[in-house]
Amino acid sequence: MNRSRLLFSFSLINIVAVFICIFFLNSQVAIKFDYNLQVMELFSRWFSIILPSLQLISCLIILIIDLKEQWKVEHRYRYIVAYIAIAVATFYTWTMIAIQFGNYSMGDTIKLPVTCLILIPIAMFMLVYTYYQGFRKFQSKSIFGFKWVKNSPVAWKKTHFGASVNGMICSILMICTAVVNDVKFESSNWAYLVAFGLFVVVYYLFSLLHSIIVSKGYNG
Repeated sequence: MNRSRLLFSFSLINIVAVFICIFFLNSQVAIKFDYNLQVMELFSRWFSIILPSLQLISCLIILIIDLKEQWKVEHRYRYIVAYIAIAVATFYTWTMIAIQFGNYSMGDTIKLPVTCLILIPIAMFMLVYTYYQGFRKFQSKSIFGFKWVKNSPVAWKKTHFGASVNGMICSILMICTAVVNDVKFESSNWAYLVAFGLFVVVYYLFSLLHSIIVSKGYNG
């Protein structure tokens, strides 16, 4: 898996999750509200699939370009722009879905999904950070630069790539936690503890365990 495949994988998981959630929404949902947070317009629930679809198509195009180039050409700015677009689209999509689960009618006052507004940006930042963590140069500064990992370039690469994948999984789970919390539990503070636990267990501890396992075959 490389950068474009990671982008495409995240976008694919994202659109599947959005598609599933849409079936639990009312046929007409809030898509526009004023500065007083009063609903001004209702629209079809399928409106929420537009951004994730564009996101998936864009990442597919990047993947196809990379396949044709055989990944020999590095386009750093291509990935930076893609990540910014993914972060903005994901944040807007899931914040709106959390709002739409409130089943608002015209003139109703929106209750902002506070957990989504806090945790989703953190999850997207973490996605970017852990993604680049997966491409650390051998023996550079890294939170996974353990002694047993530094002994082998292969162990280093596999450890950091595994950390990158775990980070993506953790980011997705954090987004799910935020949405479920705002929809079902009305912004309980436990969501932040769960998010922190996901970071510690899914990202760090799983990556640490993975580093030990992959290093055994390269440290005689």
